[in-house]
Order: sequence, then structure tokens, then C-alpha cells
Amino acid sequence: RRVRQYTDLARKATELEIHQIKGFAKGYGYKVGSDFSGSNHAWNAVNLDGRWLMIDCTWGAGRPNEKGEFVPEFEDYYFLTPPEELIYTHFPDDVAWQRIEKPVSKEEFIGLAFLWPSFFKYGMKVGSHPNSVIETGNSVEISLYAPDSVLFDADMVGQNRLLEPHYTFVQQDGEQCQLRAVFPSPGEYVLRLFSKLKGREGAFKETLNYKITADSGAGDQAGFPLTYEPFQQRRAYLYLPLTRSLEAGKNHAFKLKVPEAKNVAVVTGGEWHQLIPRDGVFEGDVETEAGPVEVYARFPGSFTYDC
Repeated sequence: RRVRQYTDLARKATELEIHQIKGFAKGYGYKVGSDFSGSNHAWNAVNLDGRWLMIDCTWGAGRPNEKGEFVPEFEDYYFLTPPEELIYTHFPDDVAWQRIEKPVSKEEFIGLAFLWPSFFKYGMKVGSHPNSVIETGNSVEISLYAPDSVLFDADMVGQNRLLEPHYTFVQQDGEQCQLRAVFPSPGEYVLRLFSKLKGREGAFKETLNYKITADSGAGDQAGFPLTYEPFQQRRAYLYLPLTRSLEAGKNHAFKLKVPEAKNVAVVTGGEWHQLIPRDGVFEGDVETEAGPVEVYARFPGSFTYDC
């Protein structure tokens, strides 16, 4: 559809109705949930076949890096963007140029979930937390929706640094994605979700940001198990255990879904413990030993296990 619109745009270049829009955009340096005053950006609206669509040539040409240096990187999303999507990051001075059925106030705009192009390009939808600012205890669980073709990763910034990966956990069951985070101490955090299409080369793209205010902490030892790329690629789903650490010398219940797997085993203390399959879900109790505890799966046609 967008290719056809580009063709129409070129064909009608001399007869298009175009309007310049001034306003505020949640661009480089903007902190999720922050207030603002005045304008800091400009973009355009174009009337194409009776429908107003948005063009932001600046954002479409590239973006600043961490040093504030401009990096050319073409992003087609910002050419002929639907107004109901651009409103998540662009707030016109003149409310009439929001061009949406129900215009949002400045306060509502600040509170909207902070969404990047990949969120819309990959067909994702906001679920349990439509606002960008979340107040919680020592943990949070967020649900959203995405096609099965999307892979996810997550990280978290707090205490002026990127935290260790075990403080976040993301997995998908069908079209529902669950994003979990646990906070080592009270304070403010930025939780970031990244995505890319299954089978595509390259890095994950920033997709969604939340500002989290935690009123309590779970401690430095809190966290989730670490997962690896095959976990996402195979659409595995972990029910139990969802903790980073397991007490040695005790039985722990393991339960996870690994589609198409022939065998799933828990390895602890050098011993392999095969889990029992029940309707595509593998489960069993395993007495864990001191040291790493790893889960492996074997698939049809393979004589080896993937971690």
C-alpha cells in the first residue's frame, strides 16, 4: 500500500496540498513522561486522495547517536505516516493538525506509550499498559500483542547505568507478549523493548519505552533466568521457575512449552534430568545442585541439544 502511495505522491507532486506543522516531538534527549513547553520541531501534512498523511523528512533521514552526532539512516515510516500513529511522538501547536477523530491534550500526549516505528511496522498493539509512566512495587508485568513473526528483547536503565540482563524477561505465547521486570531498589527506571522480524539479519530495533517508578526494591539477587536466541526462535515459553536463583539441594518444579521438541532436559551438577512431555508442555521436579542450572531441548532430525 505504501509503495502505491509513493507512486501517487510523485505523480501528483505539482498539485498536492501540503501544510507545514510546528509543534513538539519526542525526539533525541526526550525523557519518557517529561513535560515540555514550546515547539522544538516541524513536519508536514499532505492531502493524498482526500486523506491527510504526515511526512517528517528530518526523522526519515536518520537520527542522532549517543554522542549527538547525526547518523544517516533512511526510515520510510516517516513518509506518509497515518496521523493516528504519529500522534504518539508528534504534538502540533495547532490541535486541528492532529488530524485524528479524538484529539489528545498535552497531558494525554505526555502520557501516551512511547512507541517507535517498528511497533507499527510490525503490527503490534498496546495491551495492559497504554501509558508511558508506570508506578509499581518491586516488579511489573506488561502485556502487549504482536504477530508470531516478531522476536523480542528487552533491557532496563536505572541508577544512571544499563542494568544486568537478568532484571528483565520477555517471552511470547501466540500473539501475546509478556514483558516482566524486577527492580533491585526503589527509584526510577526506563524499561525498553526491542524487536525484529523472525529470519531477518541485523540488530533488534527499539520499539517501546516505559518510565517505571518503583516504590520498593527486590534486592540485588532478584531477577529472571537468562534465555538465548533459540528460546525466542523456537517460541519456547517458561512457566516455572521464573527466578534467577534456585536453592541448592532442594526440589524445584520445572514447566515449559517448547513447540516441536522431542526431549527437554534440565542439567545441574553434571546430571541430566529429562522432563516429562504432556500435550506439548514439559515438566518435572528436579533437585538442583550448586552451580549453573541449564535447560536443553532436542528437536526432530537432530542428535544434539540446544540450550
